Amino acid sequence: MKVKNLKRFSILNLRFDKEREIYTNELQNQIHLAPYSYILNLRMAIVYFRIGDYHRFMEFYEKGGRLKFLPIPLYLFAKVKESRKEETLANSILIALEKHGRTPNFPVELGEI
Repeated sequence: MKVKNLKRFSILNLRFDKEREIYTNELQNQIHLAPYSYILNLRMAIVYFRIGDYHRFMEFYEKGGRLKFLPIPLYLFAKVKESRKEETLANSILIALEKHGRTPNFPVELGEI
């Protein structure tokens, strides 16, 4: 995966930490203008992951098209599955990411994701 994509998701997370409601509203407005945008839906999924609304995360994750298989969204998907006691699927995803050297490293400022 390109470093550029990792930076986009990391910037999203850092910006969400600073501007929670403002950023969420801005992103929702963008989705209304482009509801089929894979990247916007994945960004919204990540916002809902950070909020802890895993049901909404799954809704937007599914709309992420082929981009949902990028390391960061896939890692978050595995974490959601892990929280829902679907350890077999979660572990297989996490092991595959690690085996291929794709486990994301998040900035220290984000804490434990």
